Amino acid sequence: MWDVIKELGQTVREALRDWPGTLRLLCVLAAVPARSHDPGRYRAVIVAVAEQVLRDVITGELSEADTNAVFRAAYPQYFAEPGCAENTCHKRFRRARADMRALLQAVVRRDELQP
Repeated sequence: MWDVIKELGQTVREALRDWPGTLRLLCVLAAVPARSHDPGRYRAVIVAVAEQVLRDVITGELSEADTNAVFRAAYPQYFAEPGCAENTCHKRFRRARADMRALLQAVVRRDELQP
């Protein structure tokens, strides 16, 4: 019985230790605008692409053109919507990149980028 209580206590301690990260993620997600018919998916895509951009920056593989392909692959119903006017698609990509930049600026402070 005590072993079960110890395990439960450890699980609770781990969950409480991580709550600031979870809360921060929820705040970050809430800060991303709801631009599509599925706001939760749009927000998740913006966060996922922002994470990928950070990885690409570290490896030196970043290209703005690549972000369009990643957005399109992650959420084709919005970024490659059939019948969507070309200028509308361009606006969606531009806004998504702006949302991603704003998200990164909110998460990564400028002083953290200084060598």
